[in-house]
Amino acid sequence: MSLTRAALLLKKAQQRMLARNELNACDVLIRYVATAPDTGYDPNLETSAPSAHAVEHSVIMKAFVHTVNINTSGYVKNQQVRHGDIILDFPGEADFFGMSKVRFEIGDQTYVQQVAGGELLESWDVRCGGVAITRSFLVTLI
Repeated sequence: MSLTRAALLLKKAQQRMLARNELNACDVLIRYVATAPDTGYDPNLETSAPSAHAVEHSVIMKAFVHTVNINTSGYVKNQQVRHGDIILDFPGEADFFGMSKVRFEIGDQTYVQQVAGGELLESWDVRCGGVAITRSFLVTLI
């Protein structure tokens, strides 16, 4: 069996186990704003102008949640990571780029994505045979 095939099987097994709550993952409510085009725009009318309006969306995804603790974690050795930050590991296809005002709600607390270098986040991602198994995001409490 090739490494890529094994990675795809691992990814499918992870998705099944997350769906059946067999893994110790947490529900994360993700809220974001996307722009929707104005449906009244007609390019054939001279008086019609394109416009867009912001629409808030939300989705619930399962994620592994790691809390950064200055006493027990080696993560704080990096200047980008602070005590109390959270590392969220989502399934590999998770992507929040292009979304604005993204907020992550875990329990009764709201977090926003923390600015972190690509190398740092990529070092946390789990990849096997070129297939993304999990994708990591660093978030901080607002």
